[in-house]
Amino acid sequence: MLKKIVVTGGPCSGKSTALPILADRLRSLGYNVITIPETATDLMHSGFTPDGMNTRADFQKLNIRFMISKMSLFEQAASGLPDGDTVMLCDRGLCDCSAYMSDGEFKDRLAECGLTKVGARDGYDAVFHLESAAKCAPDAYRNDDIRHESAAESAALDYAAMRAWVGNPHWRMVSDDGTGFDSKVSALLSKVTAFLGYPEPLEIERKFLIEYPDLELIKEKYICETVDIKQLYITFPNRDRTRIRKRGHGDDSVYIMTTKRKISDTVREETETRITKEEYEEFSRYADSGRRPIVKKRTCIIANGKYFELDIFPFWNNKAILEIELDSEDEDFTIPDEFKVIREVTSDSAYTNSAMSLKIPE
Repeated sequence: MLKKIVVTGGPCSGKSTALPILADRLRSLGYNVITIPETATDLMHSGFTPDGMNTRADFQKLNIRFMISKMSLFEQAASGLPDGDTVMLCDRGLCDCSAYMSDGEFKDRLAECGLTKVGARDGYDAVFHLESAAKCAPDAYRNDDIRHESAAESAALDYAAMRAWVGNPHWRMVSDDGTGFDSKVSALLSKVTAFLGYPEPLEIERKFLIEYPDLELIKEKYICETVDIKQLYITFPNRDRTRIRKRGHGDDSVYIMTTKRKISDTVREETETRITKEEYEEFSRYADSGRRPIVKKRTCIIANGKYFELDIFPFWNNKAILEIELDSEDEDFTIPDEFKVIREVTSDSAYTNSAMSLKIPE
């Protein structure tokens, strides 16, 4: 199975240095690893620069096309690798291009290549954002012939890179806490291996019942993206609990099959597989007749260095669910003050999507 992972961040985040270390670590764990160097840097080393072309949009158009062609070629070549799980590590991905153009220009460039924003963003299985040193240690920041941005400009690009990827199902921040680059790489390794399910494919999450939030205030204050989700529970014989999910906006969606097995109140073994729209429609024929489809609007929120998911259900007008997926059961996090917690419901089975599909709460 191929997993496509983006390592991103603002200039001077250390991603290009961390990538080969991450690749070597994953190879030592038995993964086949493909690395895709930063396409924009390749172009600039080859003589194509944003200022040297007719317009900066021309450079990004070339960047996007080059990135797509490399990924397509490498995906095809991956079929010739030894049996086992394969990881494609990308030094930046398609959505990073949106940090250098307007949203409309980015969508137009994608459309010329037959892609949509959701398809470009969620076509990657996970995104790991390395925080730029320009935000935490601007006095130590240095630019060069390739990285010409000032510390302030780099900090702004770091923010733009976060905004570019919010909404991806598996976004994680790797903070620059000032303890050194080795510590930052170690945190990246830990987060990536946890996502890949090494040594076990576990989902660790906390869930809170909250008062219905002020969505406009949340969107003004934090980096957010809202997607529509529809999920069905499937009755396949001899399988653990299985669901299929449509995630996106109408036809601009991705489709995912997930199997879960409970280990503890906060930990579940989870296996996630991308499926096609046609497979989703075929599997829908096996939907559990005793369950309703779960339809909700999910707002992904980057706040306090963490990734929160706010679920709004059509049958509630006074409450909602706030979730956070963690790398460990003892990981610290702070819920933003804008969310008024009624109580934690992590261990309350009545607030699982599976239970709510059986009976809509009053």
